[in-house]
Amino acid sequence: MKNKLSAAFVFVLLLCMCGCGNTAENNYDENWTVESVSHFYYDYEIKDNQGNIMLSEDGLRREPHIETVDVNVVKVWVQKGTGLSTRITQYCDIENGIVSEDFISVLYEYDGKTVYHDFRDNEHYVVIQDFFDKAVFYKEFKLENVADCAADAVLSAEVSKTGKKLTVTYLTGAEYTESETVINIE
Repeated sequence: MKNKLSAAFVFVLLLCMCGCGNTAENNYDENWTVESVSHFYYDYEIKDNQGNIMLSEDGLRREPHIETVDVNVVKVWVQKGTGLSTRITQYCDIENGIVSEDFISVLYEYDGKTVYHDFRDNEHYVVIQDFFDKAVFYKEFKLENVADCAADAVLSAEVSKTGKKLTVTYLTGAEYTESETVINIE
């Protein structure tokens, strides 16, 4: 009886170790590392599929967060202060070795695009842009009646399943009323 239980245990252990995933998919653990080098200091490194370093940073005071976005795209974001307006995000195409520009206040991602809040010339915009090339896709939408003193006036954004509408939630007016607007993307 003990031999049968031991054999079953070894069999299950081997199945778990072998995994049951598709071997064609990327093993993202090999594409990035995050290391705590001392109390409250972090280093990270992202490599392409050929092992070349695409992006790295040392001595960060806040822990970097690296996530998969698509089959060959990972993102890294680092909080540099308090609130969404101090979160810096970059995207890495690990298949083609492409690194995006820095994006601040990223609200949403879909279909190779990022949605972010942009405050410039005393106006608030929500921008949708291709991760790596704004010539491929770039649209911006000005928000009206945004609360003046709110550091992070735009709370969230989401694109519809059809990809045709953008729903934005943000603070409006002197009372910081949470409002929602739906924008046609096309």
